[in-house]
Amino acid sequence: MTKITIRNGFYSPLLAAAIFFGASAPGYAQTSGSPDNAVSPRYELGVFGGAQFWALQHKGDNAPNKLVGGGVFGQRFDIDFTPHFGMEESWSIFAVNNLRTTTTPGTPVTSVAFGARNGQVYLGPMLYLTRPESRIRPFVTIGPAFQYFWPTSNATSLAQSPAYSQFHTNYIGKSSNAALVWGGGVKFALSKRFVFRLDARGTWTQNPHFGLLGLPTGPGSVYIPSGGTQLGSQVTAGIGFRFGYKEPVAPPAPAPPPPPPANRDFSVSLNASPSQVCVGESVTITPTATGGVSPNYSWTVNGQTVSSGTSYQFTPQATTTLSVTASAEKYNPATATTTVTVKPYVAPNGSVSASPTSITVGQTSTLNSTFDGQCGGSIRPATFTASEGTINGNTFDSSNVQFDPSNNDEQNKTVTITASAADDKGTGTATTTITVRKPANPKAVRLQDLLFAPGQSRVNNCGKRLLLEQLKTYTDKDPTGRVVFVGHMTDREKRISHLDRQRALNAAAVISAGKGICSNFSPTQILIDEQGVKQNGVDYQPFFCGTSTSPMTKERGGSAITSKDTAAQYRRVEIWWVPTNAQLPPTVTNAKDATTYSVQKLGCPR
Repeated sequence: MTKITIRNGFYSPLLAAAIFFGASAPGYAQTSGSPDNAVSPRYELGVFGGAQFWALQHKGDNAPNKLVGGGVFGQRFDIDFTPHFGMEESWSIFAVNNLRTTTTPGTPVTSVAFGARNGQVYLGPMLYLTRPESRIRPFVTIGPAFQYFWPTSNATSLAQSPAYSQFHTNYIGKSSNAALVWGGGVKFALSKRFVFRLDARGTWTQNPHFGLLGLPTGPGSVYIPSGGTQLGSQVTAGIGFRFGYKEPVAPPAPAPPPPPPANRDFSVSLNASPSQVCVGESVTITPTATGGVSPNYSWTVNGQTVSSGTSYQFTPQATTTLSVTASAEKYNPATATTTVTVKPYVAPNGSVSASPTSITVGQTSTLNSTFDGQCGGSIRPATFTASEGTINGNTFDSSNVQFDPSNNDEQNKTVTITASAADDKGTGTATTTITVRKPANPKAVRLQDLLFAPGQSRVNNCGKRLLLEQLKTYTDKDPTGRVVFVGHMTDREKRISHLDRQRALNAAAVISAGKGICSNFSPTQILIDEQGVKQNGVDYQPFFCGTSTSPMTKERGGSAITSKDTAAQYRRVEIWWVPTNAQLPPTVTNAKDATTYSVQKLGCPR
């Protein structure tokens, strides 16, 4: 058996990166505040995910079994005790590493796979190469772990099922062992609270045996040799949340300056109601002064003095800037400015949607539209038109959408829907499309050929399986469909009158006699076509028993037909299943109803 080895070469680049970052850390360091912050206990809780690989190793001749690499996810919790030393607890909660075993020689099945999952609980020290306040913190770790493996419930059921008895897997169960874990990584501070980290870990532990035998027990058996060790590789990325910082004490806010002995200040604000208007609409501007002051007001419009008073009302014709100056005894003057925007007319605009947007011809779709405008008054409900089909209110009906009647394939047509909405000044439109699909006309289905022994018209047992098992799935699913049997014969068989027709009729009797082993498909839905020695360009698609897809069937003497019989391609009956409303295949040119040949008199052929 070939030894399976997973190389762990990625640890060397990782260690080199850690040394590089450790040497260059002072250039990247960023302190977090006071000295207390640099030595405060720091905690990190995070999750990770990545990939995990295992290599099973045995002393002596290795068994060619393996654990397939797969995904892993879990959680970690770190505690920093000093600037360069901490501890980490990690739990690889769930990893997918399916067991693939190789069978012993003597069976066509060369490997058997079982679903397997595993997990790991690890506790070990963390040696950091930079201080906690650094943005980049390379680290290394080594410590003990508990490694456990378990098969999936489906794998356990399969191992105990009769179908797997040939592999001698009467039981498959859990395995667990102590382990040694080593590795390293780099943490990248994304912010004060969050860190992104990359880890690469190696694991050494005993091989999991999953309860399988340790020695082969015969041809086709699977086993895992007893003893042995395994090396694991895990590459992950994760996000961590950091906490446990001591926040620096903020300095006290400075005392506010004493009020000036001279005039005091106050403020004034303007409120335009409304602040946006259409042409012809009036606006009232009201000032508000703070501090209980009742000042006098002076109004200016676009820099020109226009009025005095506690409010100002006007009808703007364009966007206008207004200012007010407020003055009061023992107070410094205060000024406020506001702008009243005159909006232009905007015609209705919006969108229209259809639900659903793709329908089959004859179905309907509901139309919905949304329009808005500006300065044109209320917008009336939208009306709809269609490039094809009909509109009833807000419903599109595709019943009269036209398609090419000569095209039997699936056809699609895009119909444009236009929605129109009007206000007092104008009209706006929006469009959408609906795809109307006309399904393809059903087509005839070709089954495998029914084969006959030389000079015979009897349907052998293998052929009856084709008719009563495979063809029956079509007749059961579509009881109003049709079956076409096209008979053929060789040049040597032409001396037997209508042998091709009789072969087709016997096939029809098997599916229509309605007694014994025969099914009861209506003979009026069976068509018989006799082509003699002509093949009409229809390729040879034989049905043989004794293959991986069709087990061997016991036959009468002289009735069995194998792939070595090359002349069987001319002693056949084509089988066509024609679904309801489907057309006959073009090679069927002279088909007649099976009742025309009194197929009922044949009974159920033996």
